[in-house]
Order: sequence, then C-alpha cells, then structure tokens
Amino acid sequence: MTDAIISSISPQAICELLQRRGFRASILEGSDGPIVESATEGLTFQVRFRSVPTSDGTWSDWTNVLVVRLDTQIDSGFVDTWNRTWRYGRLSISENHLLLAMDVSIAGGVTEEHIRVQNQVWDKLVRKLAAELRHAIASDAA
Repeated sequence: MTDAIISSISPQAICELLQRRGFRASILEGSDGPIVESATEGLTFQVRFRSVPTSDGTWSDWTNVLVVRLDTQIDSGFVDTWNRTWRYGRLSISENHLLLAMDVSIAGGVTEEHIRVQNQVWDKLVRKLAAELRHAIASDAA
C-alpha cells in the first residue's frame, strides 16, 4: 500500500482494491459508463460512476449500490429505522425492492487506506442489512 494522494480513480483500480480484500470484482459496461460489480454476504452490489470522468477516464466520486428484491413484505418502519440508525448508507424502498446506497468522494485527495476503509464501511453496511433483513423477515413470519 502506498501513502500517495489519490484524487481520482479508475474502475480497474477499484476492482484491484476489492480483489486485494478478497472480493471478486469485474467491470461491466452500463448505458451510463463503466460499472464495477462485486458481492459480499452473497449479495451482488455495483460501484456506479455518476459524475463526468476526467480526461484520463478516472472519477473522483462514485456510489456503491445494492438492490435487494423482496419476496415478502417487511415492516413499514424498517427503512426509517435503518436510516436513523446507520449514518453512511441510505436505504430506500420501491415496490418490492430495497436499495442501499453509499456515496464515496475522494475529491481533494485521499490515501489508498481511506478508500480501503470506505470499502470496509460498505461491507459492514451490507452485512448488517442482510442480518437485519433476515431478522425482520423471520419476525414478520412468526
């Protein structure tokens, strides 16, 4: 790991960072540009680049996105409780899908360690959501 300051990053570099942490990761071409796809806790997530890339095809921000299809209803307060409890990831619901999103910005410059920690925060959020969903579904079924 290097202490170099990073102010923009390529999808390939994000793939490599995820792979060094033991995640599988690949780059897909989406209609809006490249998407990094990976998974944790058995749930596939995407790294989506929404801003305009620099001239060398790198970005200074992105959004980690997880979409979970719900086969059952969950308590209407689940999303509100999540959003009050967990600071870094926004949860929303649309019909039978939950969407967890976390914005990451490296504008101004950060170290690779900072990006690694942001990936750890995301991993923790996804794992916590998976556990809380299992609990909520089991509670509703009882």
